[in-house]
Parts: sequence; structure tokens; C-alpha cells
Amino acid sequence: MATLRQVALTGNVPLAELIRTLRAASGIEAGPVVVEPADAAVQQDAPGWFDEGKIAGSLDIRPPLDSGVHPMGRVMSEIERLNPGDIYEVVTPFVPAPLLDIAAGKGFLTWVCQEAPDLFRTYFTRPG
Repeated sequence: MATLRQVALTGNVPLAELIRTLRAASGIEAGPVVVEPADAAVQQDAPGWFDEGKIAGSLDIRPPLDSGVHPMGRVMSEIERLNPGDIYEVVTPFVPAPLLDIAAGKGFLTWVCQEAPDLFRTYFTRPG
């Protein structure tokens, strides 16, 4: 399950535009769409906790996704084993919004950096 905000973020579509499209497809009269501002998920500047030398593991989820396997369970299992200060990297073709929300709910810090239109690197750390 995903929220509309997560779907919009993953699809790189403004949330208001997604809501208008869904309303139109459902035959709901168009009207104003008011959305609360979200924290920017993608940031080019590294946070203070990021240190490339502390990357303890990495997973490129593009091949599993291409074969129909969703590795969210594997990613969560691996980041839950991180020692405080260690970093785990996940490479994706989109912003992994549901994964970010789940990890944040478990107390992890995250940083998403976009390198190309379809290449994102997401970093997770367990605060010390």
C-alpha cells in the first residue's frame, strides 16, 4: 500500500497534478487541490551524517525489480542490522517513497540523491 503522496513522489509527478488526474478519471468535478508541503525527498547536498567511508552495504534494486521481485523486505532486514553510524546504500530508478517512510518510522535517517533522471541513490543510517 502507498499513499498518494508516495505515488506522486515515486512517479516524479506533482501531488496536485496526480489528484486532478485521478479526479478527472473518476468523473469527479475539478476543483481546487490543496496539498500540504512535503519535505523535499531529494537533496543534492549530503547531510552532516553522510560519510562515504561508512557505507557498510549496498543494493542495486533495479535488476530484482526488472525480474518482478520487490526487495523491500531485504532492504529493511539489512538496514535493521546496521550499527549506529554505518550507512546502507540503495540504488533505484525512482525515489523509494514507501521505503523512506517505513525507515523513518523506525528511526532511521535517510538521504536521497538523484544522479540522473532514472538513477537515485538512497542512504540509510541508524543514528548513534
